Amino acid sequence: MRVGAKRFWITVPLTELSVAVLHRYWRPIWKTWLGVRRIRLRLLTQLLVWALSVAALWLHVYSDFRAVLAERSLSSLPHPSGLREGTDV
Repeated sequence: MRVGAKRFWITVPLTELSVAVLHRYWRPIWKTWLGVRRIRLRLLTQLLVWALSVAALWLHVYSDFRAVLAERSLSSLPHPSGLREGTDV
């Protein structure tokens, strides 16, 4: 399996699981600790770190897809018949 495809198939379930956990547990935790400002800031910091890490994962997947598309477009270009490998231009 290619590295890009492997990253994609790791990133999708991680993102889905993260969103499911966030959706399920964020509201009760937020309501429970609403009065304590220090804990609220810590929760928001953790949410920010989570969002940045998911964005970094998807950025890696996106860059892999761009590299694959660039390789395909370069490989589809016709090779000039007058140029040979190892000759000076």
